[in-house]
Amino acid sequence: MTLAQSAERYRNRRRRNYARIALRLSLLVLAGVCAAAVLFSPHLWVRVVQVEGVQTLPARRVVERMGLQRRTNIVSLPAARMQRAVEQEPVVASATLRRLLPDYLLVSVRERQPWAVVKAGAVCYTVDHTLVPFRKERMPEKGLPLIVWETLTQPEVRLGKRIVSPDLAAATTCLLWAARQRNFPLSKIVVDRTGKLCLNRTGGAEIRLGSGMDLDKKLNVLALLLERRTDLKGGNVAYVNLYAYDAPAILPRPASESSSQE
Repeated sequence: MTLAQSAERYRNRRRRNYARIALRLSLLVLAGVCAAAVLFSPHLWVRVVQVEGVQTLPARRVVERMGLQRRTNIVSLPAARMQRAVEQEPVVASATLRRLLPDYLLVSVRERQPWAVVKAGAVCYTVDHTLVPFRKERMPEKGLPLIVWETLTQPEVRLGKRIVSPDLAAATTCLLWAARQRNFPLSKIVVDRTGKLCLNRTGGAEIRLGSGMDLDKKLNVLALLLERRTDLKGGNVAYVNLYAYDAPAILPRPASESSSQE
């Protein structure tokens, strides 16, 4: 390529291609028009909201939590914020939102399932398996295991916020253990003011476990005792002390009390 040809090509590059510029501007305008049509079209306003998965929570409460306004565009609605707002409801474990164009919004809710009742003071909190309280009453819900929490240093219990406590973690271990036993109907678990654990067998002995230290070993010893000592299944034993799991102490119930229970 000669020097003249190179200079000519350079001059051509310097010239403005008005046709290309016009095309680009047209495309930008078209994109803006399409965006405006999508964002402001009444055909894309949310008209139908369906809530599925709720069992105890009213569907209208879910919609209220979302804060959905009239004439909300289904494309531009803040789905993440609305989802977080629904999940602020204590009974809601998780929520998802799905847009179904042009105007349909599907909200799927998974509620927390009752697992136990934690009684702190005069209030009974229904908790799920992760120890998140989501209901509170004066009386415990029927059919659920009861944990009486008397620890002095218990933190503030807030609905929807997981209770973090070594004492309750130990009580949970006991609760899971009791659920696996066929011969240990559990009445309640008491965590006293010093953090010591006591299992109350329905119609039978108290099992005093002490602190949560070596808890698995204590429960293993208890399982062996239940297999070998038939008197633990009835009302003939007042309590079993497993503070020292390698030397369990069993206190028989006085004959007068045993006969009165029978």
